Amino acid sequence: IHLRAYYALRNIWLELYADLGMAEITVVNQTTGTTKTTMFDSAFDQAVMTIGNASGSYLIYIVTEDGTTYWGTFQL
Repeated sequence: IHLRAYYALRNIWLELYADLGMAEITVVNQTTGTTKTTMFDSAFDQAVMTIGNASGSYLIYIVTEDGTTYWGTFQL
């Protein structure tokens, strides 16, 4: 999967460079336990999720329509 993600103005922006159908995106703040989830149609190239500005370690999970799971981490 080719993915670009960045954080700006309390939002995480995700750009997928492949049409993987519908995908569920979950972001977990490992410090506070706060979880945000959204559905995203990857045919539209970009998803935006408001995650706030709490500092800490985050996990991000992307589960595609066929059940494939991708994950990564980032720090704020």
